[in-house]
Amino acid sequence: MFYDEYFTRIEDTAGFDKNKYNKKIEGFIFDEKAKNLFEDCFSHHVDFDNPLINKLILNKEEDDNNDKTRYIERDVLSAYFINHIYKAPQISKFTTNEEVEYENFVNNIAESSYSENILNNFSLGSNRLRFLVGEVGEGKSALTKKVLSTIEQNKNNYCREYKICNIYINFEDLYNYGEKPILLQNDFPRKLYSIIKENVKHYVDIEVISNSINPEEEPLLAIKMMLEYLKLNNIRLILYIDNIDFYHYYYSKYSYYEQYDEKQNESIDNNILWLYAFFTKKALLGDQGLNILLSVRNYVYEDIIMKTNGTDTEINTTKAYKIKLVDESEVLYSRIKLLEQAVELINTNRTENLKIEDFLQEIKTIIFFESIDGIDISDNSPVKIIYKIGQHGYRTLVHFFSSLNVAYLDFELIDRFLKKQVSSLVLLYYTNMYKKYTQQKEHFPNLFLNDCIVSYKSEFKDAHKEHKHTYWLKYFILKIIIKKPNIKVQKIIDIFCKKGNYDKHLVLHIIGSLETANEFRCIECDTDTASNNIMHRKLKATKRGMYLFTSTNKVEQCFDISYLQIIVEDRWLSIPNLIINDFYDKELDYSHLYTTGKHYIDKSIEHTTKKAKSSLIFLKLLNDSYIAEIESSKKELHEFLTRNNFVPNLAKASDSIIKNTEGIIRSFKRDRDLYKVKDLKDILEFINDRDDIVEFFKDYHNDLDIDSKVR
Repeated sequence: MFYDEYFTRIEDTAGFDKNKYNKKIEGFIFDEKAKNLFEDCFSHHVDFDNPLINKLILNKEEDDNNDKTRYIERDVLSAYFINHIYKAPQISKFTTNEEVEYENFVNNIAESSYSENILNNFSLGSNRLRFLVGEVGEGKSALTKKVLSTIEQNKNNYCREYKICNIYINFEDLYNYGEKPILLQNDFPRKLYSIIKENVKHYVDIEVISNSINPEEEPLLAIKMMLEYLKLNNIRLILYIDNIDFYHYYYSKYSYYEQYDEKQNESIDNNILWLYAFFTKKALLGDQGLNILLSVRNYVYEDIIMKTNGTDTEINTTKAYKIKLVDESEVLYSRIKLLEQAVELINTNRTENLKIEDFLQEIKTIIFFESIDGIDISDNSPVKIIYKIGQHGYRTLVHFFSSLNVAYLDFELIDRFLKKQVSSLVLLYYTNMYKKYTQQKEHFPNLFLNDCIVSYKSEFKDAHKEHKHTYWLKYFILKIIIKKPNIKVQKIIDIFCKKGNYDKHLVLHIIGSLETANEFRCIECDTDTASNNIMHRKLKATKRGMYLFTSTNKVEQCFDISYLQIIVEDRWLSIPNLIINDFYDKELDYSHLYTTGKHYIDKSIEHTTKKAKSSLIFLKLLNDSYIAEIESSKKELHEFLTRNNFVPNLAKASDSIIKNTEGIIRSFKRDRDLYKVKDLKDILEFINDRDDIVEFFKDYHNDLDIDSKVR
């Protein structure tokens, strides 16, 4: 039989509405300016052009060039934030952990690298290249912009002989990171010439260079001629290069396949290492007297170290620094401080006062609360939870809070999301503010989706081959990595391919998807520098990966109703045909979370009970599919999992769903709806008595026809 005679993906059901998966939830916005002010204050604050802004400036209503939807331009808020509110974190040397004062760090970045000798064959002096190393979202970009602004505002303090021209190059803006990487050596020199030319036009007329040479045909020579011309005119450059990591992580999902690991290595060699060589080899730009601050993630720096003999270069002037994490609450507090100062300016100069003081006080009280009625709940505060489950650290935190769209006078929603029902806030994060959840958005993983066919990429066709359906593989792989940190890939293969008879390409696909740096980031790979063997790579769980297995309502988080209710609507999830009509509700979505009063209560009870039903059915599918898989070909794996206490108690998870549903109904003081809890118990009893589901899975797993595989 064919696969679609057994299963139907939710996206193939009758009446499927893809718009609910593509449309964001919208709150009631009665003041667009106030909404934009909140979003802008809670942004990442690295995208601004003028680092000399030292005060907040209101938009002039009569100026047609100003954004009429904003009190203050976003660029003004960001520059002011970096210059006057943001505090540089503790900085230390990467190898020795020796602390470095911020001013000394800036001096090290800014110190002139020009040789005082006369020009000699375009040799202007050995470049000074510095690395700023850290994980995604730890604040590298913010510190980079802080350094740039500090130098820009105090140029004479850092160099009296030359005029400093600061140039920030963000590779996310320079290249489309949603597409296959462009080979840098074929493109970047021309782009760099144009970038430098654009940034120095306020100092000198650089057209003299382009008149004597074609930068399109000879970009390297054109750059050298331009840099020589700049030195003759007493101008030197400091380049701040950010977000080059894409050339590493684009292939990471597929790097566990030998044939694609080579592609990742080629991408690293031809792009990241080429860029490093571009600024360190004398035959390229290594002796052009450039100062360069290069921000990279840890694994990118480790690759550079491993492949360049410890950054031993011709110029030998590379150093690396790292930053110490600050408390996540401080990250939000600094944004609140910016918002307070902006509101004070608005209220001082406008007739329409923003009566936002109570809102700010409520936000501060809730965000930084550590106990309720004397019970310590600091680890369960909204800030801590979102930080733990976010894949991009501080960047996730501020981006998510900026996107909440909560009207500043709507205290019911503020209280709901940040205090009384933090689970609602978590749901909004899981769905990434979309009306329905799907793993397709590459924001949060569906732990029970194991499908090599969806999200097909032709350039990785060997990773997208057919395989037998399973709900369990991703769950067990992640659980073993959590329980056995630094387990090698080979051990994972031995467990699941030899003991469990899973297809090797499926196991590798799951490991790679769990590691994706910008999407799921549930595990990390510690590369064994002594060997390039894929099977020797060591795996460990991230905070997000471990969060899915923390205990919630006495069950693992991934079996809690707050998680199950989103994954059961995943458009990519395959459900047995014999139960699909009782399982998926195409009408439900999460837009009710932004309603208030009686309407919110009615919708919440309806949503919770229907989602509880789907979750109970899904637990039955999990249970019976596991039984069928074990009986068909995985008895040895079952013995291993049982011996190590890896098999979950699904009966306890079902009980938790019913108790949680009852608790929600009682929290709304709606005892008249408690009959729905009785209905859920009856549904649970009914589906547990059904023998046809386990027989269905047994028939499927005993079907050896290749057409029965996921396709």
